[in-house]
Amino acid sequence: MSHHIYQTDGFILKSREAKDANRFYQIFTRDLGLIGASAQGVRLLKSKLRYSLHSFAYSHLSLVRGREVWRITSAGRIENIYKDLGPETPQPERFLLVERIFSLLDRLLTGEEKNEPLFEAVLGLINFLKIDEAKVDKVDSALFSADELRSIETISVMRILYFLGYFS
Repeated sequence: MSHHIYQTDGFILKSREAKDANRFYQIFTRDLGLIGASAQGVRLLKSKLRYSLHSFAYSHLSLVRGREVWRITSAGRIENIYKDLGPETPQPERFLLVERIFSLLDRLLTGEEKNEPLFEAVLGLINFLKIDEAKVDKVDSALFSADELRSIETISVMRILYFLGYFS
């Protein structure tokens, strides 16, 4: 019996260990919404998937629907959000903002329902927060103030609530 392979992009919101070498992921995808998916043997050193499947990765995924859970058959990392916005960057507070947004998405999204405008809003937020490499010598002009980061987070939360139908 053959299975349909779904191709989609997604943000890995969080993951947890499952069995010996497996891992279970909460993934917000462009085409399927929030899904739970497992990857077999991803914690082994020889696994090719482990480089593309870590928390705060934006990856292109190939998925197969199982009886109870999605299974990840292949993955390719598009972007490493942790590397682009994490503690090693000039302003790690940007990563904390993304971490809070991903946590909010994990709490508010319920099940598999496509919401492409919400996905595009999250992708736009991440692209907005990245520092332009051309401005590295002028780092101060590329950084956000604390007030600007609070405003960005407030607007992002309002957009998420809007796209989820909490207000019109």
